[in-house]
Amino acid sequence: MISPSRKFFILNTAALLIAFGYSLFQQEVLLPFINAYFMIGLAYICIGSMMFVIGSGFFSIFAHNYKKVMKGSSKKEEYISELSGDTEEKGPDMKVLTFSWTRPLIYSGALSFLITFVCSFVLFG
Repeated sequence: MISPSRKFFILNTAALLIAFGYSLFQQEVLLPFINAYFMIGLAYICIGSMMFVIGSGFFSIFAHNYKKVMKGSSKKEEYISELSGDTEEKGPDMKVLTFSWTRPLIYSGALSFLITFVCSFVLFG
C-alpha cells in the first residue's frame, strides 16, 4: 500500500510533468504551463471532492430520507408496514466506500491552485 505522502508526491509530479510537456508545444512557455497546471489541479480538486462526498455516505442518507418521505405519504406503504410489524424506524442502509486517494487529490489540487495563484500574481499582476 502506498503512503498518503507518496501519493501526494506522485500526483504533484504527474501534474508538473504533464503541464510542462504541454507547455513545450506552445509558442510561449510560461503562461501555458501555469494554465495547464491550474487545470490539472482543478481536476484533482473536483475528483477528490466527488470521492469525499460519495465516501461520506451522503447519497445513502439521501436515499433513506426519500424512502421515509414516500413511505409516510403513501397509505398503502403505511398499512403494509403496520401489518408486517415493521413499525420501528431503521437507519439508512449505508454502504460506506473508502477511497485512499481522496485527501492526496484534494491536497495536490490545493497546492497547484496556490502555486498558480502566486505565480500569476507575481508574474502578471
